[in-house]
Amino acid sequence: MAAQDLCSLSDVRAFLELPASDTGRDSLISSTITPISDAIARYCDREFIATASATRTFTLPVGQRVLELAPYELRTVTTLRLHPEEASPETLTATTDYQLLPMPTRFGTYLKVRFAADLTTLHDGDSAKYFGYSQVSIAGAWGMASVPTDVKQAAIIATASALRRDVPALDINDLAEPRQLTPDRPVNYALPAASLRMLGPYRRVGMA
Repeated sequence: MAAQDLCSLSDVRAFLELPASDTGRDSLISSTITPISDAIARYCDREFIATASATRTFTLPVGQRVLELAPYELRTVTTLRLHPEEASPETLTATTDYQLLPMPTRFGTYLKVRFAADLTTLHDGDSAKYFGYSQVSIAGAWGMASVPTDVKQAAIIATASALRRDVPALDINDLAEPRQLTPDRPVNYALPAASLRMLGPYRRVGMA
């Protein structure tokens, strides 16, 4: 099972009601779960898998005070620093220098960082001067604490759909709008309509 997998082999086997003795497609199922999980993460632009501890660096264009964390999302902050590329980075203080958004969190994670209006050092580093952006380094825990139940089920359904032999392949990118998926436009390796409906609330598009 790959680290980014949103469901397991046993999950898909149970959904397909495969007898315990029927293991002939186990390898195929396992190898299908990973690209389906990647497709779901890209479609939603979310980080469903937890990372216990990591440091990630972002760029914030000069003139802006809201940092978008996409495609990542932050669970907890250990340290947030400005200008980590310089000899003496500035460590910021939560609630005074910055605020995590949205408030309250919808799924236990934060998608943005808003910097205080009076933080005068936000864009005074060399990167801002010479390249038009400031660097922001965030150390902490990332991703959702656990895969939401409906996201897991969407991955199971999509994997089962991809395993079907009786429908042609269809790339989701061939459609101008996912709602075009109808019974007369079958899905194979694309995300099926049932999965898309379950994933709708998790799409980052238009989220706070």
